[in-house]
Amino acid sequence: SQQAVVCAIDSPPPIGLGFCTQQGPAGPATSCGAWKDSLVFEANRNAYDAFFKDAFPEWKGRTLYLAGESYAGIYVPGFAKAIMDRPIEGVPFGGLMVGDGFTGCEPQPGKPADYCVNFKNIGLFEYPNAMPGPFYDIQFFHGHSQMSESLYRSLMQTCTGAEQAGDAPISAQCQSLLDEMQAQVGYFYPYNLYDACLPRWNTSAHDFAGDKHGTNAAVRRRRTARRSSSLRSPSAGDQDGGVGSPCLGNALPDWLLQDETLAALGVIAGSRFVNTDNGEGFSYTTDQGSVGDIYLRALSLGLRVLIYEGDSDACGLQTAPIEDYFTKLFDDNGIKQTAVWRPWSLENSVQAGYRIEWLDGNATFASIRGSGHLAPLNRPAASLALFSSFVQGASLPGTTWHAA
Repeated sequence: SQQAVVCAIDSPPPIGLGFCTQQGPAGPATSCGAWKDSLVFEANRNAYDAFFKDAFPEWKGRTLYLAGESYAGIYVPGFAKAIMDRPIEGVPFGGLMVGDGFTGCEPQPGKPADYCVNFKNIGLFEYPNAMPGPFYDIQFFHGHSQMSESLYRSLMQTCTGAEQAGDAPISAQCQSLLDEMQAQVGYFYPYNLYDACLPRWNTSAHDFAGDKHGTNAAVRRRRTARRSSSLRSPSAGDQDGGVGSPCLGNALPDWLLQDETLAALGVIAGSRFVNTDNGEGFSYTTDQGSVGDIYLRALSLGLRVLIYEGDSDACGLQTAPIEDYFTKLFDDNGIKQTAVWRPWSLENSVQAGYRIEWLDGNATFASIRGSGHLAPLNRPAASLALFSSFVQGASLPGTTWHAA
């Protein structure tokens, strides 16, 4: 909010505090019926239209940027496509930024749109998870020194390239080594490799922090799987996050649960906060495949694009696979890389991560050192620098090298 007016839209209803008129604000997660990606794209575009036309017409003329993380890797490009198809009158569209985002599956005849992923397997070495095969998990956990060198060599020698890519069934020999990788790696929090702060499942009259769906459900599945094995979650001790950073308290959810806070936010009494990450407890169908063509269209229209990744995100959507995706996409379509991989830094010269640029910075890929899946939570200063450079149309500060 130091750089722009920030508006968060709960999408699709009844996510968050959204609701449908049929059952009202106390309705369950299924109260708005079935959704699919393409319907959400159109509904969200219509919400922006109403936002600027009816709710805040005084904000017309301001440049609109779209931003999000995780499944927003599908949503934000989809919303951008809907706006490019039907621009919002009087509202310039500036571009899109996505953090640690899923990029979709390459369409295959006869296969569903989400054939290459199974988000219920995130945090487990079972495939597909966020990736179709184990290649990037092997590289990530080996690169972060979470397994022995001998196991890494065995994995690379035994598991074929097709098995690692998810293009062929995993053999018994390869699976045995993946099981050993699970044993050697031990417990890890998939949204931040170095985070030992375990989630809390509080209950409340507002059904806010104690929701049985979403990320909590995925974490419980992993915990159940560990109970049947030798794996055990570490203790956060005196609330140490694992690398010297403190675990977060409950101040924000406790504040949001106050009747006075909800009233000040205009929330209707009795509203339910619905948390349905990964579609748990929700009627949802994925119908959007790979989003690469949307990015290409956005760049052809002169829109700005920023892709950022936390290099400690262990869920499968970390730096390497997403860098590979966009580098190949841009190279294959003749989009000129104008700055190679180099460090970027904060104004105080603290190195914040690494970045690549195309089209003189109109498209940027950036990694954030020490960040997990939620960059603004893990590295707020670096995240602010990323956001500021994006909306200001500037390159990230630091060492810059331009290709000939």
